[in-house]
Amino acid sequence: ARLHLHGLADAEVRALVAALRGADPGPRLATELGTRTGGNPFFLGELARLPDTARAGPEAAVPEPVRDVVLRRVARLPEQVGSLLSTAAVAGLVFDATTVVEVAGHDPEAGLDELDTAVAAGLLTEDADRLGSVRFTHALVRDALVAQHSRLRRARLHRRFGQVTARRLGGRPERAGEVARHWLAAAELDADTAATAAGHAARAARAAEARLAHEDAVGMWQEALAAAALADLGDRFDLLLGLTRSQHAAGHVPDGLALLDQLLAAAGDDPHRVAQAAVAVFGSSMWYPFPYGSRPVALLAALERAAERLDGPSADRALVLAALGAVLAHLGEFADAPAVADRATAVARSVGDPALLARVLHLGLLATTGADGDPRSWEIAAELAALPGAPPELAASARIVTSSGLVCTGRIDDAVAMLDELGPVLAELRSPMLEL
Repeated sequence: ARLHLHGLADAEVRALVAALRGADPGPRLATELGTRTGGNPFFLGELARLPDTARAGPEAAVPEPVRDVVLRRVARLPEQVGSLLSTAAVAGLVFDATTVVEVAGHDPEAGLDELDTAVAAGLLTEDADRLGSVRFTHALVRDALVAQHSRLRRARLHRRFGQVTARRLGGRPERAGEVARHWLAAAELDADTAATAAGHAARAARAAEARLAHEDAVGMWQEALAAAALADLGDRFDLLLGLTRSQHAAGHVPDGLALLDQLLAAAGDDPHRVAQAAVAVFGSSMWYPFPYGSRPVALLAALERAAERLDGPSADRALVLAALGAVLAHLGEFADAPAVADRATAVARSVGDPALLARVLHLGLLATTGADGDPRSWEIAAELAALPGAPPELAASARIVTSSGLVCTGRIDDAVAMLDELGPVLAELRSPMLEL
């Protein structure tokens, strides 16, 4: 008879490692070790012998005794099962069964039988929540198998996984990160692969933005730029724009501003790109993004050149003028800034696009000194807050400015009531730039 033993719980992992190391690993490391080993006492004992940086995290190693045990268990299985497990290890700790079988080039039915054999051997387990999803019982099992591949072999397998997952998951934005991860891992193979990786990473970044996962978006835009550099892509404006936008949305304003010179250089003298760059820099906050007393000379010059080149009613002209008004206000030129903002608003109204008008009104708040007590900003904020189709983050900014106006006019109770109503909206938006 076979006795099935469950892995140790986190508290037990912590106690065991503390006893073996003579020092408490703490709750975070204990959880990481429990996850990596599945609570297996033998695996834990071997990991406990390693230096701190090698036990968990990005530099984690596989202890030689553990590797030997894993590889011996795999060697006892039929050769095709071992081959499939080696391919599955590159897919990740959790993987889709049919995808792995296809990448490995095995017959579909035979491949499922092989996975069943690995499950019966205790190396894999089926995910109870998603049909066809399988996971390694211990991360160390997967790590030991991955280590058998050369870097080149892993990269080639990742590219194959990228091709298959792109075909299978291309219409599912929530899985875009999974596709991008494989292509990014293969990006060093050649320029074409790197260019493809950059495209998939950009799609994953946009998907993260859509679900308000700003930190994830930042990471994917950075990966996209790194892949674009490997591919030696000349035009990286869209990638820089996305990273700037996400850095600001995530609350990393200094990091976003650090990209401004590169972004403007990539924009060149294209008024449309200059307008997009300016919108990304200002984001959705009701505060100026620039440090107090600073002069965004390059942005000011780019906006002035773009304004001279644009004529007639257009979205680009409205945005350029609105951003120019906001920059002038930041520089303290309050005699000119509101007038420029008014021109921008007039252009936006003539275009007839509510989303454009919302963005221009938001920049108009900054051009009229935002929440600093100018009654004109309260009027703009009231219009923006009530504007149908306004992006939720811009409408929220407007309501914050409106509440400031209520405070300045002595309507404290109304301001408190408005902020109470706004609380759930801000929680849903998850924007550090709108935190009260």
